Amino acid sequence: MINKANIYEQLTALPYLTAYQQLIQGAIELDVFSNLEKPITTKELSKKMNWNEGNTFNLLKGLYSLGYLERKGDTFCNMPETSKYLVKGKPAYMGSMLAFFCNNQGMSLGNVAQQVKEGPKPQEQTQQSMDFASYGDAMRDAQSGIRQYELLEILRFLPEYKSIHKILDLGCGAGCLGIAVIQDVSNRTGVLFDRSDMQPLIEESVALSDMQDSVSVKTGDFINDDIGSGYDLIICSSIMLFAIAGGANFFAKLKKH
Repeated sequence: MINKANIYEQLTALPYLTAYQQLIQGAIELDVFSNLEKPITTKELSKKMNWNEGNTFNLLKGLYSLGYLERKGDTFCNMPETSKYLVKGKPAYMGSMLAFFCNNQGMSLGNVAQQVKEGPKPQEQTQQSMDFASYGDAMRDAQSGIRQYELLEILRFLPEYKSIHKILDLGCGAGCLGIAVIQDVSNRTGVLFDRSDMQPLIEESVALSDMQDSVSVKTGDFINDDIGSGYDLIICSSIMLFAIAGGANFFAKLKKH
């Protein structure tokens, strides 16, 4: 992370952070890394993809300078970590998640000086401005790949993991995280819970994964409404931002279920 550098190094790097993000986002959008699993020249790649050869070379040089690619003579190839995280179809693929969050209004601090002077917006107004259902496929993609991979890696370390029979994904978004956990062990069932406007998106995720027999969908206010009972595991990391207002009462509610 940038805080590993000293203050001077952080400040001198600041003007280039936007360019860094634009370069990586552009490479992900082009899916260039999926075409760099084996050494390939700029000419070969640009011809294969029908790209401009000069700017393809600039892109590859930029990625090489940042350590994403290996270069031997005229050929470029993914570094091992690049292949793990940025090649589509790999279990730990991060591209869709990065594309979603880099373009997500919730990741922007906005006008920091104005907020310090005037205070924060009411939480209700912030929530109303975030139309989660409109994200559709992008939100589903953002919960796939690395998000599922890391969640399952953590849960599989639990001694009781195989004995978890019923789960709740509270504030599930598109529902893909909960679905991944349910799919991971045979005969496991679960409930995906979110706001009512998310129901069509969640039900579509369930249908796409062919999990209708193992997954049910509930909607409502996860802080105030009934969330069901009899769960062996509750996943709620996606709603911590909104649940903080519920404080100890919210977490006591989870403990009961």
